[in-house]
Parts: sequence; C-alpha cells; structure tokens
Amino acid sequence: MVFTDVDPNSVRTCRDRALANGVPDPVVVRSDLLAEVPAGPYRVIIANIYADLLLEVAADPRLDLLLPTGDLLLSGISSPKADSVLAACTARGWQLRERCEEAWWTALWLVRNKPPVG
Repeated sequence: MVFTDVDPNSVRTCRDRALANGVPDPVVVRSDLLAEVPAGPYRVIIANIYADLLLEVAADPRLDLLLPTGDLLLSGISSPKADSVLAACTARGWQLRERCEEAWWTALWLVRNKPPVG
C-alpha cells in the first residue's frame, strides 16, 4: 500500500497511523499530486483533495500509467464543482460507478475497464 501527501507532517502521521492500523510495511512518500508516486500500475487510487487539484490529476498523463484500469475514488469535491471533475474524468475514459453527496461535498467512484489508447 502506498500513501502520499504534500505535507511532510502528514507523511509522518500517515506512516504512524498506517502501522497502528496493521498495514504491513506502508510506503509513505511526499508527493505533489502524482509527481513522486512510485511506478504502478495500481488497482485503486483514492484522492481526497479539492476539485481544482482533482482536475489537475485527471489531466495528468501519469494517471494513465499509474492506473490504466481499475477504480478511481475521488472525494473532497465541493458539490458545485463535481460535474466539472466528472466531465474531466469521463473525457479520459473513466465511467461513473457511483456518486455520493453529503451536505455540500461530493465523492465519485469511477472505473475504467480498458487502458487508454495512445
């Protein structure tokens, strides 16, 4: 399991919490979005960040290398921006599996069954 965060304090806390919760040998790295994520491919990526940052992730070609197929779980999206995040992802071949809304927040569960072409 790999965890990332841009904040060095969060990286330390994440490693401690992962170990306390029984995650064997967690890999925790400091990374700005996808920049320093260890090479995949992965089966699942979970991102809990603001919509503007998720739009950057959706447009980043590294996402296709890290997660060519699988599940992409996005949360931390303010509801008024959820449709723009969803549109950016569907334009890259992701399909909406489930959308959850609570108060003014939205989470999207997206899947891609075929790797992107090109």
